[in-house]
Amino acid sequence: CDVGVEADVQRLVAEAERAHGPVDLFFSNAGVALGAGPLDTDLESWNTQWQVHVMAHVYAVRAVLPSMLERESGYLLHTASMAGILTSPGNLPYAVTKHAVVGLAEWLATPPAPSASRRKWRGWWPTRCSKSASSFSRTRWRKRGWIAKPATWSAG
Repeated sequence: CDVGVEADVQRLVAEAERAHGPVDLFFSNAGVALGAGPLDTDLESWNTQWQVHVMAHVYAVRAVLPSMLERESGYLLHTASMAGILTSPGNLPYAVTKHAVVGLAEWLATPPAPSASRRKWRGWWPTRCSKSASSFSRTRWRKRGWIAKPATWSAG
C-alpha cells in the first residue's frame, strides 16, 4: 500500500473491513525525510513528503471516519514527530509537513469540527524524544490541550 495514494488507502481499509469487520482503531503513521533548507530541497522531495506526511493522514480519515461516525465508535491515532511541535534547523519539508499532521489531528479532536467532532479522546504520549524537550515546550503542550483528555461522542 502506498499511503501517498488515496485509492491504495481506500483499498487497504476495504480489504481489512471485509476480513475483520469495521475499523475500530486506525493508526496513521508514515514518514520519510528528504531535503534540507528551502533552497536545497527540490520540489519532488517537497511533494513526496507532503503526500506521505500529510495526505496519507487525510486519506486515512476519509477512509475510516464515515464508518466511525455512523457507529459512533472508533479511534483515529495520528503520529507526527517532535518536529511537528518544535521547529528545529535541518530538514525544512519534514518540519513543515509534520506541523501539518499535528494541525490535522488537533482540528479533528476539537469541537465543533463538522463531520469530524465525534471522538473519544485525544492526547500525546511521552517518548524518549519528548522527554528531552524543554519545560517551556511541555508547558505549551498543556496550554494547547495535548495532554490526554476524556471526551464523549457528540453530533457535529
